[in-house]
This record gives sequence, C-alpha cells and structure tokens, in this order.
Amino acid sequence: MAKRPCTTQVDRPGRVTCTLRPNRIQGCPISTEKQFNQKNRGYYEYFISDNSKCIVIAGKDSKRVLLGSNHIGIEPETMIRRWAKEKRCTVDIKAPQIIKQYNKFIGGVDTLDMLVVLHQIPFKSKRWYTRTIWRIFDLMAIISWILMNSRRGDNSRDLTSHGSFRLFHFKSEIAKCLSRKPKLQRLPLTAVDSISDDDKENESPTKKIRELSSSVTHAIRYDESNHWPIFISAINATRCKNENCSKKRYWECSKCNVHLCLNSNNNCSTQYHTSKN
Repeated sequence: MAKRPCTTQVDRPGRVTCTLRPNRIQGCPISTEKQFNQKNRGYYEYFISDNSKCIVIAGKDSKRVLLGSNHIGIEPETMIRRWAKEKRCTVDIKAPQIIKQYNKFIGGVDTLDMLVVLHQIPFKSKRWYTRTIWRIFDLMAIISWILMNSRRGDNSRDLTSHGSFRLFHFKSEIAKCLSRKPKLQRLPLTAVDSISDDDKENESPTKKIRELSSSVTHAIRYDESNHWPIFISAINATRCKNENCSKKRYWECSKCNVHLCLNSNNNCSTQYHTSKN
C-alpha cells in the first residue's frame, strides 16, 4: 500500500507499481466505491498527474481496485480470466496493462507472506524491534529454502508445494545445527588450574552420553571439516554407524560422535562423510 506522491518520488531511482489506499489518492477525482458497484466488471477509470509522471487507475473486478504506477499505463489492453460466481464458470474480461503486470510480479510477494505464516518462530515479546529481528531471521530461512530448492530442481514452478525437502524440515535442520554444542579445543592446564590426584579420585565417575547416528544432521555430516578419527579405549566395541555396515569398531568421529570403521579393508569413515548427491 502506498500513496500517489510516492510514485512520483520513486521516478528518479527506479520504477514502481503499487496498490493505493482510498484515503491516499490526494484528491484524485475517482468515482466512489458505491458508484463502482453499479458498473460492469472490467470497467476502469484512469487519471494522469500534471507532470505526466504518474498514473492512477481504478478498476472494477469483484470490487474497486486502486493502482498507481510511474511506468505502466492502460495500453495495450489485455484479457484476463476471472471466475464468475453467477455463471459458475470462468469468463474473459478486459483489463488495463497495469493489472497484468501487477499480477505477474506480485505472486512472489504473496507466496513469501504465505510461507512466513506456515511455520512462524514463536515469541511473545511485544517490542517492535524484537518482532522485526525475528521476522528478518524467518525471511532469511525461507529465502534460503527457496534458493536451495531452485538449485536442486525442486519446486521450480510451484514454490508452495513441499517438494522433496519441506520447509518445516529445513527449519528443523537449522535449529539442530544452532543448538548443537560446539566442539572446543582443549588447552593444556596451567599450574593454577591443575587438579591433584586426590581430587580426581574423589570425583564421581561421569557417564558418557553418546549421540545416535540419526541425530547427526547432513549439514554437520557433510561439511568436510574437523572429522578426525579417535581411538576409544573401551571393553566392548560399538557397531559402525555407516549404512550397510554392521561391524563393531573402536574408532569414533571426533565431531559426529559416531563409531566408524577405519582399517585396510573398510574405510567407512570416508564413506560416511561423503555426500552421495
């Protein structure tokens, strides 16, 4: 939504085509909405500014629609298909060129608004800047999902379809990567921070919690960074987490925390971290 002077001001940096609010047409002598209801579908009026840099068009579809532009007018007229509720079928009605161009490029904006509503980031803050920041994060995730699907060939024609990788799963993968505990490099302990042998004996043994292989996201598994094999000194070996391998080994990935084969016969560590796409 904009107002009429905005279309003339944008003439310098670029082009604009937008809808107008009825109270922002700056005294343009357009027929009232009540008068438009008596007109046939497809009727329109247009008024050009004094400096010929802006045009305001009012058209009758199901109701009155106000549009303004600084580079598109009414010519050439085009035919658009609309659903007729009385006849219960689609009919062709004439429309100015600005209607066709506006509908052509507004589809991406409507799709983006729909995707934002699907899986919103939950927050209860009423501060405007907090809502703005979270909305920016949400838009970044959605646009990244659209770009990913366009590169993979999914949803190239219809972005509203789920494709092979849904938006919900894409946001879940981002949340898992951001909430994952980072691996910190251990530095040698100094004399001040050193722990005596007596303190070590008094400490209660802590149980090591291992992550399941299913919890390793593809973003971490295939990032090709810091996947070092570590030999685990344990009594019993653990099954290899690579697909189509059921052997038990003592080698573990330092980043994924999963056991993998690493010997002359089986190199599951390399296969596990290599993408099959």
